[in-house]
Amino acid sequence: MDACLWLSQALPLQIHNAGMTTFLSRRRLLGAAAAAGGIGFLGTAASARAADLPAVGQTITLGMNAFGATLVVDLPPPLPTLNFIGARTLKVTSASPGRIEYATVSAVLEAAHPLFGKITARIPEEDAIGGGVVHVDSGGGAVDSWHQNWRLTFEKCGDMPGPFSFVSAAEGRWEGRMDSFPPPASGMNTDGSPTGGAPYTSLGTIDFRLPATEAPEGDAEGPLVQPLAGSTDIYCRLQDTSINQGTMA
Repeated sequence: MDACLWLSQALPLQIHNAGMTTFLSRRRLLGAAAAAGGIGFLGTAASARAADLPAVGQTITLGMNAFGATLVVDLPPPLPTLNFIGARTLKVTSASPGRIEYATVSAVLEAAHPLFGKITARIPEEDAIGGGVVHVDSGGGAVDSWHQNWRLTFEKCGDMPGPFSFVSAAEGRWEGRMDSFPPPASGMNTDGSPTGGAPYTSLGTIDFRLPATEAPEGDAEGPLVQPLAGSTDIYCRLQDTSINQGTMA
């Protein structure tokens, strides 16, 4: 007989202790049984999700939409707002129960702004750092912790032709939470904002400096040729860079 059905039909349990009778109600017994059943269900769900994680060697391409990122440069407010669209491809490098690690194979984001023309963020050619870890949480969902260095290139700066290129002073970091990994397909509204997919929350700002092989512009003036106020080597910064990501065919 089913345990919950048996408990629902059983008389209150009597426990005699020093001449006193303690009654355990059916409600308490059923509550304990339901809690135990819930634990078993969550454990089963987590195990099923863990089994569904991609295998070693598998490559996955995710579309990316960073809608409304703020570009911090030496300009008066309001600061430029950028809508980045792009994709990244990752390759699973290791796997264990409920956990995978991956390396970033490629990543590129593009935006446009009247003052700067086309703005491109991609993996620096000289940098092999980039990747992440996906693990199954206690509720059976997936958490993707992603870290990435970037090379940020501006087509122009006002009337000054470019390109103007910078590299991230430290990795950008994001965390995405979703029912399963990879996330579902994503789309875009008419205003450019994302639909579907999964939100990846930015865990901080990204500062950009000149590449080690490039020198400052000397006496030139402009928002991309002078460091930010209070800094000697940071020329621009990206903030509010949460990125919606979804599987691409």
